[in-house]
Amino acid sequence: VLIDFASQNELPLSITNGSGTYRPQDYNSIEDFTNDVLGHTGSSDLEKYGNTIEISKENIQSGDLLIQQSSFGSHTQLVTNVDLFVIIIIQGNTHKSFFHWTGFPNSFFGYQGTELNQSYYYPLNGNFLSGRNGAFYSDDILSQYHSVQWNFYKFIK
Repeated sequence: VLIDFASQNELPLSITNGSGTYRPQDYNSIEDFTNDVLGHTGSSDLEKYGNTIEISKENIQSGDLLIQQSSFGSHTQLVTNVDLFVIIIIQGNTHKSFFHWTGFPNSFFGYQGTELNQSYYYPLNGNFLSGRNGAFYSDDILSQYHSVQWNFYKFIK
């Protein structure tokens, strides 16, 4: 979403991860840039390298991210709507794979990040409704996530 928006509006963008910093102007096409970013950047990279800045959950807005870090991996959700009673997110759910390189969109083994769905947090009581399988959770899943927004000042450097 961020790459598409920046490209369509001719805005500066850079994404940094453990391999380096990626800028669209260093590529022949936005598709090549996107493939490299998706293939080399994980959820944890969004927080580690100044791509985002942490915000309080009380200040979450549409366009912000929720990032979960845990011992079994990490997960990113995009906030699409917020009001007093619900935070609506979209997220991609991957299928378990033994192949590390399935994060590359043009991978021979297929791309993991495909199935997008909408889910709902209810901040007043901590409940969560999964749009993937209709499961309802009441154990304050939102507290497992860091709320962040894109660090747009980094992009213009």
